Amino acid sequence: MAHEDKIRPGTVITEKNYENYSEELKKLFTPAYFITVSKGIKNGWITIPVVKKRDYPLREGFAKATRNNIGKFRVGEKNKIIGKWTSGTPFPQPETPEELAWDIYRRGQLADDFEVWRQKINTIMTFKTLVVKDFLVPGCYNEKPPEPFIKRNCFQVDWEKRPLYILEVDMNDKDYVYGKRVIYAEKEDGTFSLYGGENYDQKGRLWRSWTQIVQAQDIKTLFRCWWGFLITDHLTGHSTMLPMYPKLRDVLVPQEVFTIRGLLRRAK
Repeated sequence: MAHEDKIRPGTVITEKNYENYSEELKKLFTPAYFITVSKGIKNGWITIPVVKKRDYPLREGFAKATRNNIGKFRVGEKNKIIGKWTSGTPFPQPETPEELAWDIYRRGQLADDFEVWRQKINTIMTFKTLVVKDFLVPGCYNEKPPEPFIKRNCFQVDWEKRPLYILEVDMNDKDYVYGKRVIYAEKEDGTFSLYGGENYDQKGRLWRSWTQIVQAQDIKTLFRCWWGFLITDHLTGHSTMLPMYPKLRDVLVPQEVFTIRGLLRRAK
């Protein structure tokens, strides 16, 4: 049976049946996901309940801006984006790795503090592989996932198969801390949201990764953020869980709160 058929909605992968699915999981997980999540399953910390792929609606303003960007931009020499970008994703249907890189970059989800990619696109980077592949990733929740949510260095959540873009970013800079990044971004919903990132050192070794990204979406505002994620140093074996607790279904904070006057007023 093909791996995409063996692991399907209704499947629950546990410590007891892990070996029956391990080869399929290698194909459905990113390399870093396979290392971190498999450890949790084999140790009995978590199970992997697979659910049907869900649709996550976009905020209308973002969706409209993205639609209006079709055909407005191109990537010129030295990775420069041509056109004045203001909002939405510049390339709703990327046709080159360079266009995909700008889509991910403009989404502002590249926090190098969290070891994915807070680094400006520069003139010497090269981008490879505009591949789309199904991966098994954590689901998106519009309320806090059921407790216990955190189990050791894993999250106990539902998982679903989603098509993701794979983008390789070669630094081409021997003085930079990383030699290459591999980034996994949402394909279907138009957000190019990140589901994972792997950073390789100058020797080509998997060094730091960003995995188990559990997303959150407010059902009223459609604002999307995270419940948490895992950062791993694969050379030392150290990992850090970053659980988050966003306020969903809450009243939006007025824009004036974020002015200097508004911040000073709240600080008193």
